[in-house]
Amino acid sequence: MRAAYWSYAALLGAAALWGSNPVVGRALVAHLPPITLSWSRWLLALCVLAPLVWRERHDIARALRRDWKILVPLALCANVPQSALIYAALETTSAINVGLLNSTIPVLILVLGALFFRRSVSGREVLGIALSFAGVAMILFRGSLDQVEVLALSRGDLLAFAGMLTWALYTLGLPRRPPLTLLGFVAAMSVVGVTVCAPAVAVEILLRPPQLDAATLAGLAYVALGPTLAGTLAFSYGAERLGGLRAGLFVHFMPVFAAALAIALLGERLQAYHLVGFMLVAGGALTALGVPRLLSSPPGAVPRSQGNTHG
Repeated sequence: MRAAYWSYAALLGAAALWGSNPVVGRALVAHLPPITLSWSRWLLALCVLAPLVWRERHDIARALRRDWKILVPLALCANVPQSALIYAALETTSAINVGLLNSTIPVLILVLGALFFRRSVSGREVLGIALSFAGVAMILFRGSLDQVEVLALSRGDLLAFAGMLTWALYTLGLPRRPPLTLLGFVAAMSVVGVTVCAPAVAVEILLRPPQLDAATLAGLAYVALGPTLAGTLAFSYGAERLGGLRAGLFVHFMPVFAAALAIALLGERLQAYHLVGFMLVAGGALTALGVPRLLSSPPGAVPRSQGNTHG
């Protein structure tokens, strides 16, 4: 029983770390342009990972040579480009909105799986999808019928939603990933993401030079070591012991932590449409996934497709 408590604590810790990422990112984008911020985050994470995966270096190199056709799309969907979308979104939208939109990922996986992977969708899932997208609309249009009528959408909210779409595609592609350990796989993807995006970073730095100070460097180190590495390890620890189905439910704690931290640290305000939107999104996702089935499923090893590096 004590081991189960540690597993639940690890999953809550992962959700808290991932929830802190948009809050810290919101502060950092004033000093670092989004692609540079994302690239620097993953480069630092790769430097920390290098000694941890050194024994696996030959397997990683082999995967980079042999499986680049799957590693490149996965890295584009979940490494530097995906994080850059989120950080670009944070330039014009709130950390609360970005945090809330994270709850759309389970439903987006169902929708994209049905559209592109020929997965059948049940009536319960259709209901859950409809509820979740009603919540997404509530958040994107800020609960205003006037904005619905003129289709007034925030650029930042659209970029954040695009980041959630790419993460859902990444999740659907994960079963095809090379047979590396979780850390080895993250390292391989980081090598691809950092390499592919280096030219874009060079151009961005020329157009908008970063403003580096001690606080910015500390924030950059936090997002690399906290949400990226520690969050991944904590989620993996809990999921391996409680099963990927139960672990997936903890994704919905992430917006709660994001909202609380954004209010406390950034002075953002929680609006009524945030609460209604979150209840619809989370309720729809839990309906679509089948909460009773998730809670009654026996604990087991997390499937390879549940390995997560989100945040």
